[in-house]
Amino acid sequence: MEANYKKIGKNIKAIRNAKGMTQAELAERSDLSAVYIGYIENAKKQASLSALISIANALEVGMDNLLVGQEKHVDLFADTTERQRKIVCDIIKAVKDILEQNNI
Repeated sequence: MEANYKKIGKNIKAIRNAKGMTQAELAERSDLSAVYIGYIENAKKQASLSALISIANALEVGMDNLLVGQEKHVDLFADTTERQRKIVCDIIKAVKDILEQNNI
């Protein structure tokens, strides 16, 4: 089975956008260059395994999300602005904290 680098790049971009993160922010968090992130997202370069692991860690997702995707969640953000996505992510984090505090 061969890796689909277009799909991987699309998944990385979708997850990054859903988290309200810029390429520069992802690059800084993954210790990669923003240019390299752009190349990966646009399938102009094939990411190494170590780069994919760094990206997954920086995005706080599993490798499966990068390789297979999480379309059902990303579709919710298809027509939102970056600011709206950040607000939604902040709300989700707050709800998650409340659920954890109440052992739910």
